[in-house]
Amino acid sequence: MIDIIQILRGISVLLVLMFHLGASSFDFGYIGVDMFFAISGYLMPLIVEKHTCWEFIKARTLRLYPAIVAAVIVVLLCGLAIQNPGDIKNVSISALSSLFFSSNFYFYLNTGYFDLTEGYQPLLHTWSLGTEYICYLIVAIMLAASRQNLRPISLALALVCGAYTLFFAIFGNLNYFDPVPRAYVFFLSFYISCCKPDISKHLSKALLISLNVSYRDRNVTLYLRKPVAIFLITLGLLFTVFHDDLARRIWPGIPTLLIPGIVTTLILTFKDKKLTDPISKLFKKIGDYSYSIYIWHWPIIILELTYLRNPAINSTEAYLLFSLSIIAGFISYKYIERNRFFVKLTPVALLLIGFILATDGASFRVPPELEPYASAEKMTNFENYDEVLTIEGMNIYKTNGTDPTQRTLIVGDSHGQHILPIYSSGFAGDIYRIDIQPNSVARGYWYTFQKALKMLKVHRIIFAYQWGGKDLPATRTFINKISASKIPEKYHTTILRDVPSFHDDPVACLLAENSMLLFRKCDFDIKDGIPISQIKNQINENWETLSDNATSTIELIDTHKSLCDDKKCTTMIGGTFIMRDYNHLNEKMPDAVNKTLYKMFFQKQ
Repeated sequence: MIDIIQILRGISVLLVLMFHLGASSFDFGYIGVDMFFAISGYLMPLIVEKHTCWEFIKARTLRLYPAIVAAVIVVLLCGLAIQNPGDIKNVSISALSSLFFSSNFYFYLNTGYFDLTEGYQPLLHTWSLGTEYICYLIVAIMLAASRQNLRPISLALALVCGAYTLFFAIFGNLNYFDPVPRAYVFFLSFYISCCKPDISKHLSKALLISLNVSYRDRNVTLYLRKPVAIFLITLGLLFTVFHDDLARRIWPGIPTLLIPGIVTTLILTFKDKKLTDPISKLFKKIGDYSYSIYIWHWPIIILELTYLRNPAINSTEAYLLFSLSIIAGFISYKYIERNRFFVKLTPVALLLIGFILATDGASFRVPPELEPYASAEKMTNFENYDEVLTIEGMNIYKTNGTDPTQRTLIVGDSHGQHILPIYSSGFAGDIYRIDIQPNSVARGYWYTFQKALKMLKVHRIIFAYQWGGKDLPATRTFINKISASKIPEKYHTTILRDVPSFHDDPVACLLAENSMLLFRKCDFDIKDGIPISQIKNQINENWETLSDNATSTIELIDTHKSLCDDKKCTTMIGGTFIMRDYNHLNEKMPDAVNKTLYKMFFQKQ
């Protein structure tokens, strides 16, 4: 049976890994965590037979602790090298809570699993260990109270936790870090495991019948004899049936409630199956490393994003990070996971945490004037609207002004967002923003877009995109659609060129030159500006297409003409660094700087 469980663990950790790498086909990968809880719950009745109450909790602690201590030390040391004082201070608090298996409560109170701020928490994933440890403590109490009644007690716990989960899923708003839904998954699987002599035959028969397989002789094809194939088919069916809920990350949803039944059914169906095919053996081996892969994959991803200051993971990075996570998992499994030496390093971890907290995040590493630039989070305005309107499924974000008789609509991607504080500094009216791609404006949402214009009664439309990252045919379709319509005649229509973009991260250059953070340095003084030769989008075929095809009723604003001369492009205005990353402006600049940029963009030309 252990082989089948390890296969499931391997699939679960790969789901989580692919989800965290941002693979679009694995939007549902976060359910891998729920699968881990189902597997763990199923195993508990088998494990508790060998232990007393105290022996059980001690064994579980020693099973988890070495890798946690090692990860905490590595994360803190790396954080001291590349994280700003505010971020490393928060990480040290989460590290302390991780060492005491309580990080789920820390993150419950301080962040959200699907929030943008997760990108600065390399120990965010330890929340699941805290929740699992709560389940272990409850099992220990069950052992101490009544070892003979584990079955009815686990059923009662599963029913109570399930009712809580269902109630708040329908009528409330459950936090992703709430331990109760995972306790439901854990204890329902625990109960099924206790009942396996009675229900094993029925559950496995139901699964085989659902796959149109003869239960009596199991004359299945070679493909369906493979446990991995059955697991993947089952996951595929789950994703197909509940695609919308999973893709929209509705949690907890029906899939969460079904996970214990699905996982335990798969275990019971193939518990006596011997592995013969290489695919099953591969997944089994990944399952062996699954705990270590889980512990190390998220710090690897976050520290890479922090060092490169990337807004997202590209395909090349995804392959590299995937490989590093598997390699780190193997090394940790072999040398750390069961090595009690690392438990003895707990004082080292605590000393690091104490040092970071006592020195206010080792603030001596970054001059106070650079602190506002030390992370992309500090330069991004996550609350840049007052209310959200919806028109036929299209979300419209409204920022209230002092003169409601004047209205502007900004249409764009992230460039529509970063231009908002600049435009609002010089425009007194209401501002509406739609986050939508140009091909969607020109095609799928065209009529909804026109309807929104009429309902909002706007006077001006600003299209602000990272044009260099768009498909040329899509750009041509967009400008032809806009030009051919009557929109430019009815509204003051503006197309804004994306700001000059640098090949590397300009903020990393700034920090490398002027702080102790170990980012890559530039071969020029970033404060003096970026040389024209290093501007990535100086020549932009998409912008040229827009310029050539736009009618005279469309205003084109070239930000490059405002920010650049023939030698370099500006990075500092009024003592403020205006770049957030390689192709976005700082969204938290002083109002005086925003007003200066407003005049440069919207009044000068």
